[in-house]
Amino acid sequence: MPIKVVEINCPKCGASAAIDMPHGLRACKFCGTQYAVIRNVETAPAEPPVDPDHERQSRNLMVAIVIACIFGGLLLALALAAATMIKGVEAPSTNKHPFYNVPRR
Repeated sequence: MPIKVVEINCPKCGASAAIDMPHGLRACKFCGTQYAVIRNVETAPAEPPVDPDHERQSRNLMVAIVIACIFGGLLLALALAAATMIKGVEAPSTNKHPFYNVPRR
């Protein structure tokens, strides 16, 4: 039976340096993750753990971006509406006021 040499990396950080521990466990030298080495068994790669705090921050960022876009759109609409209203209204002429129409003596 041929001997296979397999390099086992840390499942968390990918480092190859590990410290052997009792009962078939190993600990990563760099990040401290403990994992078991089982021989003659093929396993699927583990999915990285989901950090709920990171998910919450991502969701909050998306909500903030949507709110900022809506607020910016409303400000733009109000600015355009105000600009069209200002262009349509002329300033009153001062010589039409009755005070200025009084004949001089």
